[in-house]
Amino acid sequence: MLRPLFDQHADGEIYDRLSASDAFDIERVRDIDSLGPRADDVEIWRYAVENNRVVFTNDEHFIDGTADPDNGTRPGVILYENYDWAVIAAAVERIEGVVTTERMAEDGIEFHVPTGWID
Repeated sequence: MLRPLFDQHADGEIYDRLSASDAFDIERVRDIDSLGPRADDVEIWRYAVENNRVVFTNDEHFIDGTADPDNGTRPGVILYENYDWAVIAAAVERIEGVVTTERMAEDGIEFHVPTGWID
């Protein structure tokens, strides 16, 4: 099961689409008491690692290392680059079919959707 952690900007239609599926265990940063809507990227990174979550975001700081707390940890990341929710939801569903949250974290896997190999 893929366990996405939706960043502050990931919400709305994509959340509705993916949370309707039993294939995902989704949390949203804004709904987590220890994070909330004002959480910074480092806090989100740490939470994702500690709680075995894949960060779902459009924030490139999770890809370029800016959010990295420099402690040797790495969450899996799904970076979306546009707002074609139907295409992004289909891509995330395909990702869920081939990789687990644990493997994404262990191997530092990053997916860019809908661009990249998942198109």
